Amino acid sequence: MKRSFDIPEELRKKLGEHIRSIREKRGLGLNQAAIKAGINIADLHKIENATKNKVNPYQLKAIGEALRIDYKELYKIVGYLDEKDFEYTVLEENNNLSNNNITGNHGNVNLGKIIKSNIENKEDILLNDLTDNEKEQVRNFINFLKSQKK
Repeated sequence: MKRSFDIPEELRKKLGEHIRSIREKRGLGLNQAAIKAGINIADLHKIENATKNKVNPYQLKAIGEALRIDYKELYKIVGYLDEKDFEYTVLEENNNLSNNNITGNHGNVNLGKIIKSNIENKEDILLNDLTDNEKEQVRNFINFLKSQKK
């Protein structure tokens, strides 16, 4: 199925405001963000000002990476992904949560491995960079780990 990637004006405005807000929070100018994302400054300007009717998903992904946010958050704003694409449930094994896995529409994710990998790679784990849903997942995982010590 071929998609035109046309985005309704109200969603374009929401996307543009969201991107601008995060860009400014990160202390990046428009030119810096465009260079970091590897996209044309005019395209980023049009996206932020909701004047670009069609937004390429690859550009959104590049913008997300440049701003250190999950590009899927941007996809959700414009309707490229639905809420169901973000649903995760904790897997249970013999009525206890010993495997620390979360599963969703994109397969299994082992939070322990992700956190360990981030720490080993000395990447900053900043809760400020997470969505409310992601923060809640981290809190739940930490509470689970604490319960395993008891």
